[in-house]
Amino acid sequence: MKINNWVRNHDWDRTVRSGERKAREGLRKGDRFFDHLVAWELLREAASVSSIAHSGPPRTSYPTKSAMPDSVDDVSYWQLMAAYVRGNLSEAPAVSSRRPMPSSEEIDRCDAVLHVWHNHSLMRKGNRSILKRAIYLRAVGVKPARVRRATGLSKWALDRGRIEACEDIMNKIAAFLK
Repeated sequence: MKINNWVRNHDWDRTVRSGERKAREGLRKGDRFFDHLVAWELLREAASVSSIAHSGPPRTSYPTKSAMPDSVDDVSYWQLMAAYVRGNLSEAPAVSSRRPMPSSEEIDRCDAVLHVWHNHSLMRKGNRSILKRAIYLRAVGVKPARVRRATGLSKWALDRGRIEACEDIMNKIAAFLK
């Protein structure tokens, strides 16, 4: 498979050091450090950064009757922004409870890790889509019991799949570091 030059030229040393630092911070007392924990922390960070940096635009279709607010309290941020653009409001609405935008380094690291995740992890599996979806849901922060109910995987399959996927990511990163 052809690798994009930007992934090959990515600063993988710095990425691995960042993942290793986060993995060591997350260790509990008495736990052992494994290489796949570095990849897991990188995947978790990439999932959280991509949800902020690559969020989709608001819905652009025409609202239906059920989508209209029932009262003043149900007005969304985008409706307030549209009213500000039209000139109906004198001040721009404040964005509340939004996570800060990640740095450009975090976004670059996120893109590189997700590229490796999509193109190289669990390639030897036959039907890997369910397993990859389950592992990504775990990386986003969904509780394991809920992931198992949604995907039908056992606890062992989910844990083993996560470890295998993280080992695949670390093997590919190690190939980039050579």
